[in-house]
Amino acid sequence: MDFRTREEPKPDAAENHAVKLLKLFAPAEVTAETTAQSAAGGFGYGDLKKVLFEHYWEYYREARVRWTALAASLDHVDAILQDGAARA
Repeated sequence: MDFRTREEPKPDAAENHAVKLLKLFAPAEVTAETTAQSAAGGFGYGDLKKVLFEHYWEYYREARVRWTALAASLDHVDAILQDGAARA
């Protein structure tokens, strides 16, 4: 792997694993802009990971809210599991 400083251009930015993950969680425009910034230089791996985390965190926001609600009502979850077990 070829390491570059934050200021150096990264011509292989599109092949970066964090960019590939970003494609799963961010709109195409964000991925393209982030890749272009990285390829131009002045945008390091730490910057890329921050962008990835922001989009990852937002992508799973609804799931975190739902999980929190379910964790707060374990009696309801148990009832659902018991109902499913009875039907099975």
